[in-house]
Amino acid sequence: MKQFIFLLFGFIFLFSASHQAIAQDENEDIRSIQKEELLGLLAKRYSNFHPLFESPDIVGNFPPIVQTGKLISLATGERVLLLEQSFITNVTDPFRRQLLRFMIPSRSEGILQITYPLPSSIEFEEESLSDLSAFERLPGCEVRWQKGADGFVGSRTAERCYFVDESGQQVHLRSQFQVNSEQLVLDETVLNQEGEPTAEDEAQTLLLEPIRLLQLEAALLPAGAEIDDADAWMPVQLENQLHDHGQRVNLRLGELASPYQIRVTFVPEQPNMLDITLFSVGYSQPIEQWLIEKENGAWTQTEAPLRFVLREQD
Repeated sequence: MKQFIFLLFGFIFLFSASHQAIAQDENEDIRSIQKEELLGLLAKRYSNFHPLFESPDIVGNFPPIVQTGKLISLATGERVLLLEQSFITNVTDPFRRQLLRFMIPSRSEGILQITYPLPSSIEFEEESLSDLSAFERLPGCEVRWQKGADGFVGSRTAERCYFVDESGQQVHLRSQFQVNSEQLVLDETVLNQEGEPTAEDEAQTLLLEPIRLLQLEAALLPAGAEIDDADAWMPVQLENQLHDHGQRVNLRLGELASPYQIRVTFVPEQPNMLDITLFSVGYSQPIEQWLIEKENGAWTQTEAPLRFVLREQD
């Protein structure tokens, strides 16, 4: 009888352990799928330009920036994220660069993000990056992501994430992230070593929305010229970076300034459409306005006074 009871409990133990192992494997499979989804959401280009002007009361007092996420495959097959932030006036010169690694912890839930800051002095070839051993992680500042009903929610606790300021005091950082297909939100609070928000650094919200940088090929027809006169069309250039967050950008005629500006704005829930407007400098009333659908990879307009081809910039 004792032998039977021993065998019975042994079978129950083995069955329970096997069941737990299967459940753990299934949980890791689900989180692996979620990790790829999270990487896909972060590997995009975002900006706070549109929220700054459309919702100034609910966003922090940040300068207009562009955040670009790019996936990099290591020699091991693992994919990490290169994250760059730059001012919208100079998107090719990032002021902050980080490598983000995402792991599935075996003893806790969610997805763990580990951050590796990249000083401007560090250069590397993305194609030949074998591992992250040459980079120093940001200790204690991991972000734990959870899948939610509307995208992902991430959090960074202030107890372990801190730095020491010039006076030798610990400055702690508490962060909350939200990301989905429509926006990326960061709420960040700076705390003193007693855990109280510092007076000069109250919590602020950085709200970013997907942005497309655009390339323009365009020509302008001067007043009084014939539309069929090919020699009358004058090529124009952009004075600043063009994007779809609704900024008016000056048009130039070679070395000369022109009296015109162009504005491009995304159309909500219609990613293939762009609202494109031509203005005279200093005037709010449009000269022309077009709602154009993307065809063959471009937005095209062929009528006077401005004909153009717009393409998304890589």
